Amino acid sequence: MASLIGQTVGVVLAALLLMALLRRLGLALGFGRAAALAGLVILGALGAGAFRESWYALDVQRRTFSHVSSEGGRSRCMVTTGIDVHAIELVGREVPSRERYYFQPGYPLGHQGLCIRFLLLPRLQVATPEQTHYLVFWGAPPRAQLDQLRRRGAVISRFGFDYAVARVP
Repeated sequence: MASLIGQTVGVVLAALLLMALLRRLGLALGFGRAAALAGLVILGALGAGAFRESWYALDVQRRTFSHVSSEGGRSRCMVTTGIDVHAIELVGREVPSRERYYFQPGYPLGHQGLCIRFLLLPRLQVATPEQTHYLVFWGAPPRAQLDQLRRRGAVISRFGFDYAVARVP
């Protein structure tokens, strides 16, 4: 809350400073427009700083892992996150290479979700089920949803209790 108050005071002060500077130049600008312009300048400066920092972080990450091969990266991803290797192989067989798929986890995955997406490359994950013919269920797929997909003509491949891939026509 204190951070929000500080940010608001900063924008107000910046707007007042901008109004005073423009007044000296013979230009008049209302407080609302000055506040909007000051906010835009502040956000632009913060965005540029954040962009630089994220670029730097990516450079550090690239240098740190430059010696790791593609297979080494995949292995490390699986081992450190505890992903079921057998399930990844089965999903990889069901979803053809370079196809789009929708991924529906049954529980929050955290870093595992990013790792699974990496391991399924060159397949492309999409944001909604309507964008693809392949639906990947990870972690106890809902039975009612699978039944509904079957009624629509989907072919469902299950891998144990926790994993399934539905091919929707």
